[in-house]
Amino acid sequence: MILPLSIFAVIISCSYGQNTSTSTIYNSTAWGDAFKGEIKIPISQQTSNGWRIRLLFYSPIPRIECWSGIVEEAEIGETTSEFTIINKPYNKVLQVGAILLVNFNANFPTGVYSLISPPVVIRFQGKIIFRSSGASPTPRSPETISTTDLLSLLNSLEAEFNSNSTNNTTNGNTTNTGNTENNGNVQNTDNIQPSATTTESQNNSATTNISTATTTTRPTIITQRPRNPVPIPAVTKYNYTEILHKSLLFYEAQRSGRLPPGNRIPWRGNSAMNDRGNNGEDLTGGYYDAGDHVKFGFPMAFSITLLAWGVVEYWDVYRTTGELDNAIDALKWGTDYLLKAHVSPNVLYGQVGDGVADHRYWGRPEEMPSGNRPAFKVDRRNPGTDLAAETAAAMAATSLAIRRKANGSETPYVRNLLTHAKQLFNFATTYRKLYHVSIPGAKKFYKSTSFKDELIWAALWIYRATGEDKYIRDAEGKYMNWGFFQLPHKLRFSWDDKKAGVQMLMVQVSRNLGYGAKRTVKNYCSAVRSRNSNYTEGGLLYLHEWSPLRYAANTAFICQMASQAGIDSEVNAAWARRQIHYMLGDSGRSYVVGFGTRSPQRPHHRASSCPPRPQQCNWSTKESLRPNHFVLNGALVGGPDYNDNFQDRRNNFKQSEVALDYNAGFQGAVAALQYQAVFPNLEILRNHEPWFLPGSTVRTTTTIRPRGSATAVSPQILMLILSVFASLFFTYSLG
Repeated sequence: MILPLSIFAVIISCSYGQNTSTSTIYNSTAWGDAFKGEIKIPISQQTSNGWRIRLLFYSPIPRIECWSGIVEEAEIGETTSEFTIINKPYNKVLQVGAILLVNFNANFPTGVYSLISPPVVIRFQGKIIFRSSGASPTPRSPETISTTDLLSLLNSLEAEFNSNSTNNTTNGNTTNTGNTENNGNVQNTDNIQPSATTTESQNNSATTNISTATTTTRPTIITQRPRNPVPIPAVTKYNYTEILHKSLLFYEAQRSGRLPPGNRIPWRGNSAMNDRGNNGEDLTGGYYDAGDHVKFGFPMAFSITLLAWGVVEYWDVYRTTGELDNAIDALKWGTDYLLKAHVSPNVLYGQVGDGVADHRYWGRPEEMPSGNRPAFKVDRRNPGTDLAAETAAAMAATSLAIRRKANGSETPYVRNLLTHAKQLFNFATTYRKLYHVSIPGAKKFYKSTSFKDELIWAALWIYRATGEDKYIRDAEGKYMNWGFFQLPHKLRFSWDDKKAGVQMLMVQVSRNLGYGAKRTVKNYCSAVRSRNSNYTEGGLLYLHEWSPLRYAANTAFICQMASQAGIDSEVNAAWARRQIHYMLGDSGRSYVVGFGTRSPQRPHHRASSCPPRPQQCNWSTKESLRPNHFVLNGALVGGPDYNDNFQDRRNNFKQSEVALDYNAGFQGAVAALQYQAVFPNLEILRNHEPWFLPGSTVRTTTTIRPRGSATAVSPQILMLILSVFASLFFTYSLG
């Protein structure tokens, strides 16, 4: 029997009360891929200095959560897992006669099935108070109890369990494709994987096939997630590594200011070296927005945030493709500029260059008309809540990537980013106004509809980067008060509407609202999959006639992360893959410059359209039908019309324009496809991040499990739901 599984989640709920029992009681029940248990610990001596529980499971359990305790320590080995839970301030002291009650639900690792719970040793205040039959008080080494030994026992149990069942078997040997769209025997030819029987040298984890009475191939078993996992060989329909490489080259082609010695775009040079603020502040650097030369701070910051999200989530992809340094450089090039633009706690420059004047010029950025370009700012008198909050989010998200690159160290640069992020968040929260009201020139190009999403978005990112509780409390409060559990307007996730991103980020980091946000994200991805009227005949999600590929790519990125979180994993992964593959060539052409078949030759982009110097570049260059003189590698163009038609012409800017935000979500979605191809069944861990590390209040999150699996709901939430229904019932009865 093959069932959809995730790498395992454990939720422990702790409470205490009175009981006359004098000995510890442990009850457990298993039902195949999961088990539950209950521990009752009588208190025989007052816990004046707090209490500590140590759980040793003889199974590779990834992590646990405890609502009424703090998970202080976790040691996860190949065959055992140990967790230490300590008290919280409010339940530090337990009186003699009280009882500490611990209830938990747990899953076995992916691919492991059992009708018996794993042995456990329980210590309370340093003393062993319970030991399962066959359990040792000290951890056993892998040589004593190996994964193979454990599986041999489970094989016999499962063979007996399935001896009379033939409905869910496969015909012959099944190939583990990594991404499977159906629960039957249909292989997905987009990603052809090796057999599930892989060696330890391929993925740094013990793997095996479990033979049953019906000869079924099991998914790869991940018994321990290595710090730096090794990718397995994979044959994919498109070369995702090449796309990541070229997408990062696109960002380098958009650079403004003095280029570094290692500049990889030979037809680009130093530009806009006179960019200054109103008081002479240095505003050189950053990125040009699109095919023009304006530096719009709002979409630039969003692009950096989204780009950083993909790097942080799919770190192992960037590491193993050799693009990690380039990705970090891309993020840092953006935040270096944003740090310059934030000249004081309540002053932030949000735009350099006048959009209307800039669009009257077609030429190289290196040859823009001399003189200082106008710079526009927000401050206390003319605030920009959305701009300041998005800039804070970009700094916080980037700090996570740079911190991890430094092996978890809080470098001076990371501290600087977080200092500015907190100042900007305080500025955004204190002085509220839409930024385009204070910078009117931005309204024509990037008008913002609300700042509420940016305030929650920024708070979540700062919390994730610092672990400071006040930010998650702020985000959760606003999330509920402002109704962010509803679907986004017109289902778009973009520089203007971050609601879908807020919901996905809430799933990843919120202890209190993560479960409800999971349901919202599930509904969101279900909605975009089912709205047939919003699809082209070729299968592209079509949410806007202007640059539809950016919306489809951003949505694919969200639903890829949902898939990784166990939210309709197979269907979301398959849907997102189809959207990205449409852009890479399944539509009959590639929409990525320099990649694939029939890729765009004439993107609406000034710098790449210009011939080599000293030849002239002007409006006649734009109107020419010749391909751009230089290939703008990696740039995702706007995309086709509703009938899948695309005109590859520079003056067709609605379809051929390129922009920073087009590539940000697209690159994240491509990284997700690569992750699923070369790291199948390997969960994404965030236990290296500040909000997860020792010293922060919340160190773990619930892993969202696939459809059909049991998920625990905290008693507090359950009581809240029951009280609401009771109130409605009595109100109706009395009425």
